[in-house]
Parts: sequence; C-alpha cells; structure tokens
Amino acid sequence: MACINLKTGYASEQIPRTVLGLGNFDGVHLAHQELLKTVRVVAERCNRECVTEEDSAYLPVRPAVWTFARPSSDYLSVAPVGHLCTLDERLELFAKFGIEYAFVEDFESFREVEAEDFIERELKERCRAVKVVCGYNFRFGAGGAGTPRTLEKDGFGIVMPRKTKMGGTISSSRIRWTLRAGDAELATSLLGRPYSLSGIVEHGRGLGHNLGMPTLNLRFGPDILIPRRGVYVTEVAFADHRYAAVTNIGFRPSVEQGASLNCESHLLDFSGDLYGAEIRVSFLRRLRDEKQFSDLLQLREQMTQDAKQARDYYSMHEHNAK
Repeated sequence: MACINLKTGYASEQIPRTVLGLGNFDGVHLAHQELLKTVRVVAERCNRECVTEEDSAYLPVRPAVWTFARPSSDYLSVAPVGHLCTLDERLELFAKFGIEYAFVEDFESFREVEAEDFIERELKERCRAVKVVCGYNFRFGAGGAGTPRTLEKDGFGIVMPRKTKMGGTISSSRIRWTLRAGDAELATSLLGRPYSLSGIVEHGRGLGHNLGMPTLNLRFGPDILIPRRGVYVTEVAFADHRYAAVTNIGFRPSVEQGASLNCESHLLDFSGDLYGAEIRVSFLRRLRDEKQFSDLLQLREQMTQDAKQARDYYSMHEHNAK
C-alpha cells in the first residue's frame, strides 16, 4: 500500500529518510503518544547531528509510522475485539502529534515474512528507516518471531518501556475493557482524550421530537467498539461547533422492540436540522443503565432528569462546550 504524506493526505511519490514508529496504534492512547513523541525527537536529533558531507546525503529525516490498515487482532483473535478508532482517525491523530508520513499496509501481506527480511527489505530499504521505535511488547515477522531485541541489533531499534497509569498498563486492550465496563472517565485518562464515535446523522422515528427533546441518531460501523449500553454525558461536535449532550447507547426498549443497537443524542442547547451531517460523539461520564419505562411520560421525566445531570456535570467541570 501507499506511503501517505499526512500534510497533504495523498500518497507520496518520493519517500524520505525516516525515523519510523511501529505498531497497530489502535486508539493512539497515551503510551502511543509517548512513542510518537520519541519518533519526532529522534528524527530532529538525526537532522541536528549531521556533521559530515556523507551524513548530509541522508537528510532530511522525517518522523513516520508503519502500521496496518486493519489491526492485526482482526486476523489473530478468535472473536473481533472492536476498534477504538478508524484508520482515518488514526491518520488524523498521527498528524496531530507531529508525524509527517504513514506507511499503511495489509497484515496478510506480511504474515509469513521472516523477521530479518522484514527489517532489511521493508523497514530499511522501502521505508528508508535510519531508526525505528517500538513498544516493549512489539512482535513481528512469521510466527511473531521478531521481538524488540531483534530490532535493537546494531542500534537500529529504540524500545519504549511499559507505561502505567491508574494501577495498570496503558494498552488498547485495557481501554476496550474499560469502555465495555462503562467507565468513560477512566478511558479518557488512558486515551488522553474522551472516547468518541463518529458517523452520519440518520432519520429516526421522531419520538424525541414529539416528547420535546429531539435526538440525533448515529449509526456506526460494525468494527467499532461500542461502550457499555446506558446513558452518558457527552459532547457532540460537528463542523466547528460543540454542544453539551446526553447520549443513550442501546436498543430503546420502551419504544421499539427488536431494534438494532443505536447511539441517540439529545443536544442540550441546540435547535436545528442536522440530518446527513457528520458528527462526533465524545463520552464523558456514564449516568445510568438503559431502562424500560411503562409509558412515554415516565420516559420523558427520566430524559429531563438525565439532561439536568448533564448540565450539573458541565457546570462542575467548567466544560467549554456551547
């Protein structure tokens, strides 16, 4: 696949010398961000420490990443684990953290490549890497035979230590477990930002509008990890606007039997038509489980109470959504 110039968003015809971060980077969480920072720092050092004419032939050295289009867990796990972000979101976050190029590859193309061949032909020759940076538990090559120690030979690889927070290792698998448990606040602390779902607003049944509390219905892809069912304080962003909101993840048992899983958000201070708009729903705090009510009056009363709790949350945290 292509080498993508993250500044332009297009495939790059010329590949520069690189310092290369290696990994799946699902979620681009705090430990990933430390790795990306190291990639940038090492690339800057390589450029700064050029002292001979021979060295100058290797410049400029650019910060880059090597990753899979779909995380390797999609191929190695018995059951899908759920992605923490899409490929487009990963590329957007790479650029945000100062990475200039991304090599995006297909896992199956490298599954049987021997570790030494991967280093010499892919990393050094094709990606023109002068250094690589990986996590402490990174594995590669046929059968996962390649390890961080393999990359450290001759000073080629730099290995990031295990990063911990809140009593455990920061990892994509831990964040998935946290979201499945409904702990949006812990997920935020591990990601370095709130977990979010993005998609297009679709037409619903209009029940919220009839109750005086209109909602936005968001459909999401089958591969994305969905937080535990229930009601959350959220922030909804579209274009350059952000709004405080209450979001229900669930099947709406009070109004629709046999429905598919839905993400339904009520914006606290907004009126307008957003059908067809692309929005991002960020999860800040879980309020309660999804409930089934005996009538629509009880449902409306609970929605009103949920909105009040969301306003209290925003007031307490002096959030900037408006």
